[in-house]
Amino acid sequence: MIFIGVLTLLSLIQLLPVNAEETISLLSYTYRHHYFKMGNFDCYVWEFTSSTEEILDLALTKRQYDAFYNIFLSEYTAILNKHSGFHDSGRWRPPSSNTWHFLYINRGYSTTSLTINDNVQINYYFPWIPLILGLIIGVPLIAITTYYTLKKVRERKETLIRTPEPSTKLPMPTPAIQSCQQSQQSTKFEFRPKCGTELL
Repeated sequence: MIFIGVLTLLSLIQLLPVNAEETISLLSYTYRHHYFKMGNFDCYVWEFTSSTEEILDLALTKRQYDAFYNIFLSEYTAILNKHSGFHDSGRWRPPSSNTWHFLYINRGYSTTSLTINDNVQINYYFPWIPLILGLIIGVPLIAITTYYTLKKVRERKETLIRTPEPSTKLPMPTPAIQSCQQSQQSTKFEFRPKCGTELL
């Protein structure tokens, strides 16, 4: 029960704050850079508010970011904000485990005030719920199956080892013994009362 409780508690810990809200002044054609070590099942949660509609939010791998930093032109894995606007938010899951870099680029022609609030949400996609259900349902089933299997094996061993019980029925007399008993019962002997001589 304690083990199941610990697993349930771990499955409820799903949000790991990484970066608090910050407000910066972002010049035109400059960017704000965040990076996080993320696994396949983690989730990047982001939100920004700006004074211009020309904010672009990109997700890049380490290699892509190095190329971007050197020449300011690079491939990228994903554009997080699908449309331009003063306010946008969303969630993004990385396609692979990597150090992911997130860039907020001001494509406008003037300095903008940019407020960013982002964090990494750690989702324990290890199958906690199926595991807990398996423990709750599977362990009793295994125990019951094992109990009845051992019971059958024990009964079978007792049947093989058990000695035959002695019969309580008396054996029937053979015909020769029976005729002798009948002949003895029909024979009568008489004796003289004084001398005890047998009379035939």
